[in-house]
Amino acid sequence: MPDATPPPVVAFEADRVDADAELRDVTLSGRVRLARAPFVVRADRLRVVRGPDGRLEVVGPLLLSPCPCDDPPLSFGVDRAVLDEDGSATLVGARVLLFGREVLPVPRLWLRAPDRVGLLPPGLAWRGAQGPLASVGVHVPLSPLGEHAHLDVRPGVYLRGGHELAATLADEGQGETRARVSVRWDRMSGDLVAVEGQGATRAAGQREPRDRLAFRVDAVRGERAQSGSISLDAAARAHDRADVLASAELPLRPSLGLRMIAPRGTGPVTWGPRVALGHGAALGPLAVLATAEGGTLAGPDGATHLGRVDLDASSATWLGVARASASARGSAAGFLTPRAGTSDLAATGRAELALPLARRHGDALSTIEPGLRVTAAVARAEGERTDTLGRPLAHGSGSAVIPALALATGLGSIDGDAARLDLSTGALAEAGAKVTPAFRAELAADAALARLRAEGAALGWRGWRGWTRGPGGADEDGAVAIATASLGPRRGPTVGAGVEGLVSASPLAARALAPELSPLSSGWLQVPGWTGRLDAGLPLTRTGALRIGAEAYWDLSAGERLAERFTLGYAHPCGCLAAFASAGHRRGRDGVDAALTLGLVP
Repeated sequence: MPDATPPPVVAFEADRVDADAELRDVTLSGRVRLARAPFVVRADRLRVVRGPDGRLEVVGPLLLSPCPCDDPPLSFGVDRAVLDEDGSATLVGARVLLFGREVLPVPRLWLRAPDRVGLLPPGLAWRGAQGPLASVGVHVPLSPLGEHAHLDVRPGVYLRGGHELAATLADEGQGETRARVSVRWDRMSGDLVAVEGQGATRAAGQREPRDRLAFRVDAVRGERAQSGSISLDAAARAHDRADVLASAELPLRPSLGLRMIAPRGTGPVTWGPRVALGHGAALGPLAVLATAEGGTLAGPDGATHLGRVDLDASSATWLGVARASASARGSAAGFLTPRAGTSDLAATGRAELALPLARRHGDALSTIEPGLRVTAAVARAEGERTDTLGRPLAHGSGSAVIPALALATGLGSIDGDAARLDLSTGALAEAGAKVTPAFRAELAADAALARLRAEGAALGWRGWRGWTRGPGGADEDGAVAIATASLGPRRGPTVGAGVEGLVSASPLAARALAPELSPLSSGWLQVPGWTGRLDAGLPLTRTGALRIGAEAYWDLSAGERLAERFTLGYAHPCGCLAAFASAGHRRGRDGVDAALTLGLVP
């Protein structure tokens, strides 16, 4: 069967054209511009010879660039070039030009298409106390796995001894599979092996992902797992995790898979099966969604049994000109182990009755929603340590309930800008303890010059003043919060800030104050205290192609600096050249980490 793929289009412009009868030998003169994707050739005079295999041989001198713009940042001065149908090019007598200035002569250069084996740009880095690292890379397409599947392998050598091997396997097309997995093996005075990735697939020929296989992995193993991790987030995570889950579009939406969890670094690995069921239904005006999950993790110390059940129900109806809504949300989760004194069982629930009122003001719509909320939590927990999921264990047993009056207000416009503020005040009644005032606030805004997300809750009148306090007794006030903010246009100067922390009267109270945030499992929320972040970005050019940035993290409770990083990035508007440089330091690593990466097209 003949190949149905049409040959690539060749387009040219010139003041004069001289050609033979079969157009196999063409001479172009005067302001010549010839394009054969992905390359553009410019010259004053150009001879073009078309071979029987579809190749074009162009004889100059000429200027070749992978960028279609009039003033390309990257180009090659060439005496002669051969352009293949697959998007590859062979350059003879080449000179690399950066912004019109010659930086490197190359007698012969082969530019490979993305679907052909080729070399990647070299990489340079300075890895703290380990010193300089130089690397090269190889790009290998994996057509049998998918049209856009490829493997990038980058071996590197520390100049002070040691090596690094990094590899990325990806299939990022629009087909039936989308996956990306990165592996890094670093050896210098100890080993570090980091694996990070996620992906999903679906049955062939289906428009929607019905029968689906999904996976996610985030693990750093080895004795240098903490000290060798360059990222602050990677170093802050206490546990390695891996999940594989297969689901099918059947009644109850069954899912079956495997889960692995281990302390980050060299701790014992626990793994086991997991099963999940889910079902959603509409019963008149009432919408219900229920999910349940269970599993077992087996390790050297025995088996840990985990489970979780979630139930959501909501309904809305019109009362004259007003619309009343009601919702209920409940969840129960926990784990049991055969070891005495180690367990965590907890259930939280929330019921809400609201009366939303809306009014249009031109292109804007404002809402106000008075309501009543009741939040409850019940827990039975033992063991003064983090659980196998990296979350702090609650201590003791008890129950708590928070009835509260709520008021939410929002403002939105048809161009997408929106803001919403949700406030509630009530009282926490904890079993065996006094009744304590409780406050909660949620704020969200998304506009051209500001983005803000904040959730926080305080227990007692002094709850918001607990910035430097650790966990207290049952009679002390506390707070739990997560907030991020960014000011400035998305492509202009921006300033951002963030804070997250936990200073709670008890883990039980934290679950009642903020069931969406607790149990707290992300990053620095694994231990009581507060962490802050500041960042800023500034474009150095009118188009925003060149941008400088800075970010810093602090342990606000201890008054210590956690990390800082400075970045300088360049991305040409046409996408043919990108460069990124960074330098920074984080707590737990000696010296400064710096890196320079280049991205070229093709």
